[in-house]
Amino acid sequence: MNKYQSYLAIDIFNEKGERLCEYDEPNCCLMLCESLCFIHNGHIVGIDLSIDEHFLESLKLLIKQIDKSVRFD
Repeated sequence: MNKYQSYLAIDIFNEKGERLCEYDEPNCCLMLCESLCFIHNGHIVGIDLSIDEHFLESLKLLIKQIDKSVRFD
């Protein structure tokens, strides 16, 4: 359990099963990766992503990028 950390990773795929690329960086895929929980002082600490402002802002940005990418497909 040393250095334990768990993540949520969201990759975006189109209906053909292909990953969507970033609008301004076509060699990079759209993805959001956020920490779910980690160990602090020997205790697992969970993060409520539904109230995490950083996560919500990242999710809004990802949605905007998806909207731009889908328009070009």
